[in-house]
Amino acid sequence: MMNCKEATRAIEKKAEGKLSFWQRVQLNVHLVMCKPCWRFKAHWNIISLFLEKTPAKHKLSNSDKNLILNKIDDEI
Repeated sequence: MMNCKEATRAIEKKAEGKLSFWQRVQLNVHLVMCKPCWRFKAHWNIISLFLEKTPAKHKLSNSDKNLILNKIDDEI
């Protein structure tokens, strides 16, 4: 079964379209049972929509994004 850390990564990958069918099934099972992760997914969707509308000059580079994600992973 997927834990919360794996679920948050899966939510990020799903937004990028990089999640396999089996991973989507595992994520959905986890989300049914875990309200905090379900809330995280809802917030992630809102933030993603907002960021899509952000002009390119205000967006982070891929290396900056990876640096932030790695720091988040270290804290979790």
